[in-house]
Amino acid sequence: MVRQHTKELWVDDLPIGSGLSVNLYDHAGVLLLRAGAPVTPELIAKLRKRGTYTIVCRPTADEPAPEPAGAAGPDDRPETRATYQTDTSRRLDEIVDLAARRGMNWTRRQTPPAPRLVLSNLREELHAAREHHDQAVTRYTDWAGSVIRGAPPDVSGLSDLLLEFVRLIRRDRSIGALASDLQAAPGDYLYQHGVNVAVIALTVATHAGFHQKQVLDAGIGAMLHDIGMLRVPYAIRTAARKLLPEEWMEIERHPIHTADVLDHVPEITPVARLVSYQTHERCDRSGYPRRRPAQYILPLARIVAVADAYVALSSWRPYRVPMSPYKSVERILYETQQGRFDPEAVRAFLNCMSLFPLGSYVRLSNDTVARVFRSNGPLHTRPVVVPLDDNGEETSTEIDLAHDDTVRIVDVLDAPLADAPSPLIASPTAAIVTSA
Repeated sequence: MVRQHTKELWVDDLPIGSGLSVNLYDHAGVLLLRAGAPVTPELIAKLRKRGTYTIVCRPTADEPAPEPAGAAGPDDRPETRATYQTDTSRRLDEIVDLAARRGMNWTRRQTPPAPRLVLSNLREELHAAREHHDQAVTRYTDWAGSVIRGAPPDVSGLSDLLLEFVRLIRRDRSIGALASDLQAAPGDYLYQHGVNVAVIALTVATHAGFHQKQVLDAGIGAMLHDIGMLRVPYAIRTAARKLLPEEWMEIERHPIHTADVLDHVPEITPVARLVSYQTHERCDRSGYPRRRPAQYILPLARIVAVADAYVALSSWRPYRVPMSPYKSVERILYETQQGRFDPEAVRAFLNCMSLFPLGSYVRLSNDTVARVFRSNGPLHTRPVVVPLDDNGEETSTEIDLAHDDTVRIVDVLDAPLADAPSPLIASPTAAIVTSA
């Protein structure tokens, strides 16, 4: 426990070359650096090597410690990333630091082929997948309620639900995205959001070449990543307004609450725990709860972060209406160029979803209205579409835009019979779509 008038800081936040007006100690009380002495790269390297990820700054007199020069500003909310910790979050942070020193490399498995069911069979599977999706939301809701009430947890039922999604996705990778209900009516969205993020993450991780155990870890972590929100006051997490700074701090703490809840579920693997803990981290250190840079974020967590952002942007929230799936992808691409998301994770997402996400309605250059039904891997702007008839009903034919260069997508529609299409705007995709 840090004593009064002390403050914890991340080692990575120490301003190199500056002399601080406080003494720096480790958590055993050993003096690391006296007040006024400059912080050197050698000191930072030594602390990282010994596995020290936070240090204690203590004033030389009995007075509150001033904010060190170069440390996080008021908008960075250092209380969230340093001061507010639990035993569980400390253990997870230590695991992350160890993994980062060893290098968090992406899988090198070859991406498996993406099978395609014929359209009639795909529609049959979709009907079953949507029923399974609804069942998963109900099961997750019941499970979360039991865990929060302190009942003995059993994660095996959730694993079985996700394994069924994996089976469906392996038959045709379009199934997961098409079965998700992203724009359902507003309400208590927590459980539906978890299932939708899990299904998208399972799809991307499967076709990025991860082993099935890793895929399941991604799905479990994705489904449960927001369960800690149940420990955030209801009035805050459902507020239809901009949150006050202290209220937003409560939101930023929820991954730590999630870690504490899952610590009582021994069947959940360490990787799944870390995925749930790091889903809201961002590669430019703008995320939470620890403001971790890219090299400290698990590759599976980077995938789930993209899936979570896409589902959140495309879904109802108490404070806004959903964006269209296309606008959601545009937002993600913009934030990727700003350094927030991992480009490789975004490419993997686009390989499964395309630039015009599955389920979107589009207008083709021949004035045909169609629905996007399949992606075409790295050909993100040329998915497979199903034309609609004059009544807005899907026909029984497909147009593969990767093999038909006489037609292309020119507009994205909000609805199949929309009179005024939403014109495509210049999309900042080049750096993501064309990079190897």
